Amino acid sequence: VCAATENVLVVPRDGSGGAGAIIVELDNKPGSVTLPKSGVDLLTGAATSGTVEVPPYGVSVVRYA
Repeated sequence: VCAATENVLVVPRDGSGGAGAIIVELDNKPGSVTLPKSGVDLLTGAATSGTVEVPPYGVSVVRYA
């Protein structure tokens, strides 16, 4: 479970390819999400951990390490 600002949708994913989350900002304003584990954003290749800032209409697909 991830803590997120009210304008950020977090969809947990878990399957044969690993676990992670899809993160989407919905209201065209900055938001944030606190991830339960470190991981990698599969769209950018950036390492993620802790509280991650989500830009307006931003999308991240995170695979946990």
